[in-house]
Amino acid sequence: MRSGYGMGRGRRNGYGNICHAFLGFDNLLSRINEVVNWDSIPNYPPINIFKIDGKIKLEMALAGYSKDNISVTREKNELVIKGTPTNRLPEKIKPEDVVYDVHLISNKSFTRAFKVHEHLKVNCVEFKDGILSIELVMISPEIGKPKQFEIM
Repeated sequence: MRSGYGMGRGRRNGYGNICHAFLGFDNLLSRINEVVNWDSIPNYPPINIFKIDGKIKLEMALAGYSKDNISVTREKNELVIKGTPTNRLPEKIKPEDVVYDVHLISNKSFTRAFKVHEHLKVNCVEFKDGILSIELVMISPEIGKPKQFEIM
């Protein structure tokens, strides 16, 4: 695996958990890596962030959710993912009446927000087999590029 986005609770590949909160800001990661309070970054639901073919992929494990109960929105430079778990119990049974012997699949609502570079565009959002996949691509900014103007 090449150097890139860090995963888990510790630091990997030089960047650490800062990538849980920022997408597309690779040049800044090494500068702010040491000043971030890693415990303040939410770790639910679990995610993977990686680069492939020049694209950034964010995967989120969402066992117990349906695509109807998940929303992905982009407002300015923030990508917000919200989810409400699906009720998997028969209609006659109330959740408070269930006594679990083992209860490891979380059944809670969540909101995860990611700061996204202004030139990073959401290209594709897919939910399959309990995994939400979001593909982001960098678009070429027109600012700073020479532009030829027609003289009228």
